[in-house]
Amino acid sequence: DVTVLRASLTSQLTSNAGSTEGTKNAISVGSTVINAVSCSSAPVCANLNRAACAKVQNTCGACLTGFIGDSGDGNSLCVSATSSGSAEKTIGSTCSASDVCGGWLACDTTLSAPVCYLPSKVCADDCSGHGTCVALNANSRKQVASCSAGDATCVVSCVCDESFSGPNCGTSSAELLEKQALRSQFLQSLSDVASTEDADSASVTALSNSLSSLAQNPYELSTESVTLVNQVANSVLTSAATLGDFSYESAVGVLSAIDAAAAATVRMNSSNTASFANEMMQTIALFNNLVQSQLVAGQDGVQYIQDSFRLSSIRQLRGFNTSLKILSPTSLLEQSNGGKASTVTIDADTSASSGSRLLSVEVDGEEEEFAVDMVVTAASSYGSAGDSFNSNPVQVTVSRTASTPTRVTFVLVHNEAGNFTSREEAASLSFNSTCTGIEDRSLHFYECPGSNEVLSHNCTGLSGVLTSYCPVRAPTCAILEGTTGVANTSSTDCEVLSFDLYSTTCSCLVQPSAEATVHSRRLSMSDLQQTGLLDAVSVTVYLGSEFKNTFNSADDLTSLAA
Repeated sequence: DVTVLRASLTSQLTSNAGSTEGTKNAISVGSTVINAVSCSSAPVCANLNRAACAKVQNTCGACLTGFIGDSGDGNSLCVSATSSGSAEKTIGSTCSASDVCGGWLACDTTLSAPVCYLPSKVCADDCSGHGTCVALNANSRKQVASCSAGDATCVVSCVCDESFSGPNCGTSSAELLEKQALRSQFLQSLSDVASTEDADSASVTALSNSLSSLAQNPYELSTESVTLVNQVANSVLTSAATLGDFSYESAVGVLSAIDAAAAATVRMNSSNTASFANEMMQTIALFNNLVQSQLVAGQDGVQYIQDSFRLSSIRQLRGFNTSLKILSPTSLLEQSNGGKASTVTIDADTSASSGSRLLSVEVDGEEEEFAVDMVVTAASSYGSAGDSFNSNPVQVTVSRTASTPTRVTFVLVHNEAGNFTSREEAASLSFNSTCTGIEDRSLHFYECPGSNEVLSHNCTGLSGVLTSYCPVRAPTCAILEGTTGVANTSSTDCEVLSFDLYSTTCSCLVQPSAEATVHSRRLSMSDLQQTGLLDAVSVTVYLGSEFKNTFNSADDLTSLAA
């Protein structure tokens, strides 16, 4: 009984109130108990090439080493990393069992003559009969028509009936509230420990691990818990930054915790989703600061992938007339799908006033050192504001010695093929008005489809045909306003260089920011005081057509007819 369990564990916290060590022990025991799950109905995980069930009820763990599949815990098949791109047979081939088909294919043995087919992903326990299984885009969480096994761009998720929750809709609302309250109490106690305990490497590592454990189940995180997760994460990273012997690798528990908090916020679909996304980015910035403080120029970069975000940090020397390029981290499944990654390229320096491109600047006759952080956030993390995004937002933070503004090229990969206006469609989006002569002073109004812009034609006494073209749909490079999640499409700091259905390429100017410099990372070995930050995203807007409005006089038309 959850109520009895809550009373027992709460008693442990209460009896140890005032004792830091006692509270830490109670949290350790409590987190183990509340994370315990039943695995009695889990499938044979070895047959799926997954780790044993441990974190999610009746659900196998992550893919085993050497195998790829859907990230995290799940009951879907993981396949060999070396053979994922090529099945032994093709769809429609005869088979006797699924292992004969290979790759993501399965054998449909319900047919009189079984054949290989590509199955769809399925929800856990068929949503326990208390919900509907839907296919969603993995980044935007918008519903898609289908989601096949092995497809990295989509996920399936249960939309639970009103009185149920959980990944498989197997938890009643009353039980969920009890579980949320219990986690919230433990997170509050952890927050108290974080604010009172003297920081050393061991204690900060323990805080990070405890936070990760308490935030393990995003369904059991309430709004209050989400706030507490972020508070403790900030406390861990702030303390870590003061310790000379602390490794950033000991704080990775913070990343999984805020990822769970982000998932909880998206699930709750509250008006505060974009606000939490901003808080999440600030916490990630603290982690990046910690990483950068321990990197040296030329060392391999650091990458992490979570469901809600992924980050990459590099520290490099840039020579004369060279550029630096960072790719968004990608999973093995994404790589097997051949998916493209968003990129950030630090270009040659650019004059802010004229926009003319200059050669890179050498500082005191030497190569210039750059510290660059790239954070890609799932569009869904911004709630309803993210519905207008074509791509996931990409944030770049650039620290350097020179005070020169930094020209950065973003390649923003779209979450789905863009719905943009083709040239042929643009040519057809026009309205004509025929003006009959000197006595014709008529006005004509036309409403453009999609943009709803109203075109007006005014006949001025001339004979001829007036033609106007409607605005067209095209991507633009917007700057994300962090606190609101609103994409600012009117900024002059970014311009579109090119686009197609699948990506938008932007050239943006990252200005040294006084605020960013104040909060700049604790860097070693050089004084990189000039820090700039910019968050870019592709959004669709209506722009003026490439076709120009025209007036063909009656004389011109007569001449053309002849």
